[in-house]
Amino acid sequence: MSLQLFYTDKVPSELKKLAVICHEGRNTQLTNDILFSGLDATGSNKFEIWQTTSEVYDSSFKDFYIKSTKDYMFGCFIANLKNNNFEDQLYYFYDEIFKFTEEINFNIAKIWHYIPHFLKKRSDGKNNYDLMCEVRKKIYAKNRISDCYPASTAVSIKNTNLVIYFIATPKKIIEVKNVNQTAPYKYPSGYVSTHPLFSRAILIDKEEKIFVSGTASIEGHETKHHGNIELQYEQICKNLKSLIKNYDINEEDLSNVKIYLSSNAMDAKLMRKFYDKYKDKFITIESELCRENLLIEIDGIY
Repeated sequence: MSLQLFYTDKVPSELKKLAVICHEGRNTQLTNDILFSGLDATGSNKFEIWQTTSEVYDSSFKDFYIKSTKDYMFGCFIANLKNNNFEDQLYYFYDEIFKFTEEINFNIAKIWHYIPHFLKKRSDGKNNYDLMCEVRKKIYAKNRISDCYPASTAVSIKNTNLVIYFIATPKKIIEVKNVNQTAPYKYPSGYVSTHPLFSRAILIDKEEKIFVSGTASIEGHETKHHGNIELQYEQICKNLKSLIKNYDINEEDLSNVKIYLSSNAMDAKLMRKFYDKYKDKFITIESELCRENLLIEIDGIY
């Protein structure tokens, strides 16, 4: 075992850790090797631990906090957006981190984005999700990336800071497609200003870990079950089952589960379903999602 991710109520001092992420409160900072994400999770298990059996090295550079082992790299970036410079800061992150990982022959498997004012429209009608998709398109074209895009989660944060973290590996990464959902980079026009360039999931070769992108109640490219969170959750379960159908994996094997819920979407009946399915392997977070008609989104790792 080279990497295991789990949630806990305190940081275990005796373990080797590639990363520690705290999902409590709205502060965004990096303190004592703990990334405070700015997302406030329910329940007592606020700490996300990336445990490793390998030696951990500090590979930080410029504005990036980087920890790595021989098999994995964790990196994070925090930028203040008080000057409305979201597009510039996001471009800087993508440009620098892809140059850095290419130089050391690492492949980025997944990127998590926590974005202020996620769907707030500007004077030109675009929001920060539109800008994010445009920045990715520029960077991927610059780096000649035309397939096997990193998996991705992008949700809102109630803060003025942009928080991004990622996982990379020297191992081969393989795109995992979902026949139940159109690949985001093949969406028809009308959802965002340009195609969202990410994979539904990424398989890390040999390790057999699958990093799942944020998965919502989308069939094909269309939102299903408008206004009904329970049916949207059932659709997500259907989508995840379809995602892993070609692998020797059970639905219940999903770990490090994050359940993102739009405002006032939670109820006790739904929470019981989460506990029945994921036990202690999940957290729930209130957050704005990439479409206003989506009430719930789930990501995790198989």
